[in-house]
Amino acid sequence: MESNVTAEAPPLQLQGAPATTSSAVVRWYVLLMMCLAYTLSIADRFVISTVLEPIRLELQLSDSGIGF
Repeated sequence: MESNVTAEAPPLQLQGAPATTSSAVVRWYVLLMMCLAYTLSIADRFVISTVLEPIRLELQLSDSGIGF
């Protein structure tokens, strides 16, 4: 006997289909956190270079002393 049982395949998601809302939110959150980390890194370098000379003068350090 021949069986005519067919199974339905799950719906296919097309390539390039828009991301779900939660996935888009996560992506924007990660991007925002990475930009914030980068901004803080640049600000930290700027602050250290700005206050380095007054610290060197107050502690009476030479250029090589401030390097260590």
